Amino acid sequence: MPNYSRNFDKPRSNPDAHLASGFLPARILHLHPTRRCNLTCSHCYSASSPHQDSGVNPTLWAQVLPLLRREGYDQVSLSGGEPLLYEGLENLVSSAVDEGFRLTLISNGILLNKTTSQMNKLLKKLDGIAISFDGLAHRHDAIRGRSGVFQHACDAIMVLLDLGLPVAAAISVTHDGIEELPDLVYYLVSLGVTAVQIRPVAAAGRAALTPHSLITSNGDQLRLYLVVKALAVELASRVSVHGDLVPAGALWNQREAYRSLLAHSPMTGSPMPTLLSDLVNPLVITDTASMKPVAFDMHSDFDLGVLDQLSSPSFMHDYRNVGAVKLKELVHQALQSMALISGVVDWYDYLARSSHNSFV
Repeated sequence: MPNYSRNFDKPRSNPDAHLASGFLPARILHLHPTRRCNLTCSHCYSASSPHQDSGVNPTLWAQVLPLLRREGYDQVSLSGGEPLLYEGLENLVSSAVDEGFRLTLISNGILLNKTTSQMNKLLKKLDGIAISFDGLAHRHDAIRGRSGVFQHACDAIMVLLDLGLPVAAAISVTHDGIEELPDLVYYLVSLGVTAVQIRPVAAAGRAALTPHSLITSNGDQLRLYLVVKALAVELASRVSVHGDLVPAGALWNQREAYRSLLAHSPMTGSPMPTLLSDLVNPLVITDTASMKPVAFDMHSDFDLGVLDQLSSPSFMHDYRNVGAVKLKELVHQALQSMALISGVVDWYDYLARSSHNSFV
């Protein structure tokens, strides 16, 4: 799982600030090539399960990844579903490596307990692997609906470390899980993870239909933000700890990161960004080959189209003149609201939730 966060507590001093594309440190393709999964987690934002059979046609990657590389994207983050269940994974990984993408993957770890030589070869092509966690054993297993999967995830960390691969932990935190977060993080660090990424469970997918014990309130999020900051300081000499929550005021103060998108206006003749990644970052690709800005659960009104359309000569022109204008308005109004919020925000979830509201 890549580090999507930035240190918002310090003034930005990047001499290449004009190259910024949103609040991310890279230009990212977040790929969900399948929603097939060996678990049915109660908080899954993509509602993945063993019963999902859809998946992106594996032959598409060799066609579209070169196009997306030329549009400025430099990192591929593989998620799902469980990406190791995707039948086209080797095609995807090979195409991404051939195009020079930095490549990371997040897994629940079940299939990594007994790796094969073929899987080991594939894993060693990755720049990073993260194992996902939802809490200590009892909570993790309860959320994932199967006993023993916490231990499977921990065992996967050890398998990957034995292969000489750096491993991160990606932690989703529920309302009831904040209190045990420090114990979980310290335990995972003791196993040997090199980085920890922490985010609150979003009210999306299956989580939107589950009890409130999974969803964090505004007060919970402030508490979680402070816990993550404390852990980052305490563990600074051992691992990197990052959280997806940031102060709303800091986002407002760094709004120039969206300069390319916000300046773009085909109606007034403002300069048109050359690259798609100037306008959309991250770009999310779903299991049905739909292209979405920002998040998997972004409202379909904001979809860019489907992968097959990328090679069309008119695609970029049409998107810049219609879709990008809608996204610009969404981001503009969301940023304006940051000046009025005194708490912390998960920015990409905030944009996704806002896309379903009526202010655009």
